[in-house]
Amino acid sequence: MCYISSSHMSKMIPHKKYKEIVDLMPILTVDIIVKSGEHFVLVKRNREPMKNAFWTPGGRVFKGETIHKSAKRILKGELGVRIDKFTFIGVYEDRFTKSHFGCPTHTTSVVFEAQLEKTNIKLDHQSSSWILSDKLPNRFLKKLLRH
Repeated sequence: MCYISSSHMSKMIPHKKYKEIVDLMPILTVDIIVKSGEHFVLVKRNREPMKNAFWTPGGRVFKGETIHKSAKRILKGELGVRIDKFTFIGVYEDRFTKSHFGCPTHTTSVVFEAQLEKTNIKLDHQSSSWILSDKLPNRFLKKLLRH
């Protein structure tokens, strides 16, 4: 399910309509480099793009939502953690041959870094597991335009 966020309500975007949007337009997303000490928290994705790969938590920005609110919402949803402080790192842009809808997708992501105080992670349905890694995924590093 897809949502448009406003300050007081959420409205569903029909699945078929959002598939058309993904097929035709770049999607604005947020990726969060979550650090636990000197390690990176990576989640194993359950769906495309990057299905079965370990990746940074992230997701799309809802209409009417700031990028900071998106980052907070995504971390609460994907990892079950609350983090309020973020450092802007740069922009990550990528094109994937397959999206959750089966069509190619193009994303432009604002990248933040956040420090996790405790690893009390509770994953949602989007990921099957998580790891603490010494490094970020190579694809991510190659396409990250640092601030």
